[in-house]
Amino acid sequence: MSVAAEYAALFDVAGRRVTLERYVDGAPVRVPNVRARVQGGSTDPIEVSAGNTSAERKVLILAADVPETFRPLRQSDDVLMDNLRLTFIARPDDQTHRDGAVLLAYDGVAVGS
Repeated sequence: MSVAAEYAALFDVAGRRVTLERYVDGAPVRVPNVRARVQGGSTDPIEVSAGNTSAERKVLILAADVPETFRPLRQSDDVLMDNLRLTFIARPDDQTHRDGAVLLAYDGVAVGS
């Protein structure tokens, strides 16, 4: 089994399906049914605006599910899941989860409530 196939299998077993969303010219562009692993919130919520707090979550996105036209993922991209909107607070890392030159997963931190 290839490393890419092993990654996909891990996401199938321990992941979930999410929708990626990006605004282009003021209109939302969505990529549904993307495999992801989302790991809980931090113990210290951050304040996003006066009185509104949000917890950070680590988000891994299976690169094979992201179409070329949506790559690379951006800082302001949203992850929609379970009626939550998580927004990446920095550009997701596309260098860590690789097999040689093949991108396996994006690794990012997102906030939302």
